[in-house]
Amino acid sequence: MKPVKAYDLIIIGAGPAGIFTALELADKGLKILMVEKGQDIRERIVTSRNKNAPAKDKMRNVVCGWGGAGAFSDGKLTLTTEFGGNLDDYMSKADLTEKINYVDDTYCLFGGAERKVYGDEHTELIRELQRKATAADLRLIPARIRHLGTDVNAEILTNMRDFLEGKVDIMADTAVEHIVAKEDEIKGVIIGGQLYSCRYLVSAPGREGSEWFMEEAEKLGIQLTSNAVDIGVRVEMPAEVLESITDVIYESKLVYFSRSFDDRVRTFCMTPLISLLKKIMTACLR
Repeated sequence: MKPVKAYDLIIIGAGPAGIFTALELADKGLKILMVEKGQDIRERIVTSRNKNAPAKDKMRNVVCGWGGAGAFSDGKLTLTTEFGGNLDDYMSKADLTEKINYVDDTYCLFGGAERKVYGDEHTELIRELQRKATAADLRLIPARIRHLGTDVNAEILTNMRDFLEGKVDIMADTAVEHIVAKEDEIKGVIIGGQLYSCRYLVSAPGREGSEWFMEEAEKLGIQLTSNAVDIGVRVEMPAEVLESITDVIYESKLVYFSRSFDDRVRTFCMTPLISLLKKIMTACLR
């Protein structure tokens, strides 16, 4: 099949991995194409604010589009090596810390510099909480968090998108059908039944595209490994129970290993919602 267009690099997916790949390589003299299954960022923002948007568009907008599934999240950048997966299996803690700081600097460059970093204060109180947790067979892991907020997060993603305008070809609302390889060499991707050729390919389709990517990887003979699956339970508690922690640490993890089977149980995204609502209501009454 003759290609309709040739690129040095094609990036599948415009989530964080795809965006940062494009940001890193946009000024390297490469001809780059980004392909995103969901809407572009400005269209995503319009859809998210439109109460009359079709249900299918709203549902798709949650997990697809420029910025990925976290585009309209609370926008918390976790600036610690203790959270967020197993990247330290592939690099040293020092290298990982350097990468985390680099990502934070990039977010600051595109509009996050004025957002507060939590976790640099109350060091003695944090140590006291850690001592109490240890006495209860728990491990308390505090985190440094840069809280961007939903609106600023979307603004930063828009700034990144604008920076790449004219430097990278971007196809939104477009799904890659297949990855094309021949004799263990990437040749390109099929979009709309046509071949877009490339020398290099970065496939980062995110959770929404994971099943598609798994099928494509199997066709290419790539060996797959399954990651651990966490089972989550949402627990709501009165603010008074946890505010001694949440008033000191914006977000923390409490880790417990069961005595019988050494199962690991941890908190995730501890959010002082009720405490926050109380403060808002108090401010309004004033």
